[in-house]
Amino acid sequence: QEDRNEDAEFVIGTALAANPNAEGAHSAWLTYAFACSKLDRPDDERRGYETFLANEPNADKRAVPLLNLAEANMRSHRLTEAIEGYRDVEALSAAVLGGTETGVLAVWGLAVALDRQGDTRGAAEQARIVSRMDPESPLRLKRPIIDSDSVYFVPSYEKFWYLALAATEDAKQAGTAEESAREWTHTVALWRAYVEKAQAIQHPEAWNSVAIRHLAAAGKALKAAEIRAKAEGKTKKPVPSFNIF
Repeated sequence: QEDRNEDAEFVIGTALAANPNAEGAHSAWLTYAFACSKLDRPDDERRGYETFLANEPNADKRAVPLLNLAEANMRSHRLTEAIEGYRDVEALSAAVLGGTETGVLAVWGLAVALDRQGDTRGAAEQARIVSRMDPESPLRLKRPIIDSDSVYFVPSYEKFWYLALAATEDAKQAGTAEESAREWTHTVALWRAYVEKAQAIQHPEAWNSVAIRHLAAAGKALKAAEIRAKAEGKTKKPVPSFNIF
C-alpha cells in the first residue's frame, strides 16, 4: 500500500541517514529502494540500489536490484545507463543464473530504452526476441511474465509501451491481411492507451512524442491492412477492437 511505502521510506531513510553502516543496513538499503520505487522517486531509489550493490558480491542477489536500477535510470531519463544496466542483467542471467524471468524482463526494458533513445532498429530486434520469450496468450491478450503479479510499473501506464512494442513486431509478422488487421488493431489500441494516459497528466514525459509517432504509424499500417483484407474478401465487417483496460 502507498501509505506503507511512505512510512517505510521515512522510517528506513531516517535510520540510514543517521547510521548508514549499522548492522542490518545492507538489506535496509534494498527495502528503502523498493519503497522509493513505488513512490516514484527514482533518484532516491537509484541511491538505494547502488549502495546495496556496492556491498553485495553474490550474483544471485544482484540480478533484481540491477534490473530495478536500470528501470530507475530510465525513469530518470538516463537512457545510456539504463541500456547498459539491462545488458548487464541479460548477461548475468544467461551466464550465472541459467536464464530467468529477470533476464526476460531485462530484454523488455532494453527494447523500451533503445526505442526511447532513438535506436528503432535495435528496439525492434529486442521486441521480436522478447515477444518469443514472453508470448501473448491468444485467448486473454496477456503475457505470462510481463503481466505477472510480481511485476509493476510506475506510472502504471508505462506497461502499455512495453506491450505496444511487442505487438508492433507481432503485427509485422502476421500472415493473412485479416490477421494483420486484427494485430494492428490491437497495436493501435495499446499505443493509444499510452498516449492518452500520458497526456492526461500535468507534465508528460519528454519522449511522449515518440509514442505519438508510433501511434500514427500503427494507424497507417492498420488502414493498409484493412484495405488489403477487403480486397481479398477475407472480411465484410470492421475488425473488432480490443478492450485492454
